[in-house]
Amino acid sequence: MAYFYFNQLYFNVDATAVLNHLKESAAEEGIELTPTDYRSEIGNRLLAIGRPRRDGGVTTFHFPTPRNLAWLSHSARQFVKLHNVVVLELNYLEDYWSAILWEGDAMLDHFSTLPHQQELEPSDWELLKGNPELVARLCGVPLETVTPYYRWWQAPYDTWSELGTKSARARKSRPPMLSGKAIEGDVYTYGQAGQVYDFSQRLGGCGHVDIGPEWSIFECVRRQ
Repeated sequence: MAYFYFNQLYFNVDATAVLNHLKESAAEEGIELTPTDYRSEIGNRLLAIGRPRRDGGVTTFHFPTPRNLAWLSHSARQFVKLHNVVVLELNYLEDYWSAILWEGDAMLDHFSTLPHQQELEPSDWELLKGNPELVARLCGVPLETVTPYYRWWQAPYDTWSELGTKSARARKSRPPMLSGKAIEGDVYTYGQAGQVYDFSQRLGGCGHVDIGPEWSIFECVRRQ
């Protein structure tokens, strides 16, 4: 299964410095990052940067995903490596979300709400349990902000063996899904991939790109 790329939270970094780095990289590709209000192609040819809150040092970046713009996220990764930036990379599919913690070019932690949905051996599911203490410490947020979200929605089971059967008994034997919300006031519940937006905002980042004025949008325009 392939991810739909969501966004990255950069902690304690000057958003302007990152943007200037991306603009320089774009120029080398013959592309200008032009401010725009157009949002319907987010995740395609538009770069979105969430403005940091006044009380926090978190900047949200949403990068285009097509292969012909892969250099943009690669450029951002170069900046992260050069300045040893702490980044929490949030990804989601229709059925679940995951988070990867980076410090520079070192991947320090990996969490998935449904580890059995990723094509891993059962012996590797524990690698996706996540370390909320480490995430809280490196991201500079209270532990109680992270822990409620770092919970498996469901006890892992072998989904891949079920693909070859239509047995109702197999479906009924699946472990129950976790219910409720991580924190009171959230929009989404456990079991809804949109919970990643609640988590992002709890950490000081931005939510939906197409909602609210907190995003700055840049179109990738190739020079003639």
